[in-house]
Amino acid sequence: MVADLLDIAAPVTTADPPGGPFGSVVSVSLHCVDEGTGCLATHFTLDGTEPTTASARYEVPILIEPPGTLRYFSVDGAGNVEASRWEEYVLDTVAPAVVEVD
Repeated sequence: MVADLLDIAAPVTTADPPGGPFGSVVSVSLHCVDEGTGCLATHFTLDGTEPTTASARYEVPILIEPPGTLRYFSVDGAGNVEASRWEEYVLDTVAPAVVEVD
């Protein structure tokens, strides 16, 4: 497979929405992009530990109840492995403040 030999770039995966403050459970989608052989699999953990190919495989949006740490990475069809990434989902307990403008 000539295409596999030419694909040396790892895929890039992003989380939507990215980490940040949330007031309740958040549904997170993982999106993998690979311009070579395409994304083969995305693996993740929810407890902050480093994911491996033995970790859960992403298939549907993940429900995260803040606080929580999502770690993930993808592998492409040529076997290129992305460095793991992480997003921190925190509980927003601060009420909005009203600011008067003169």
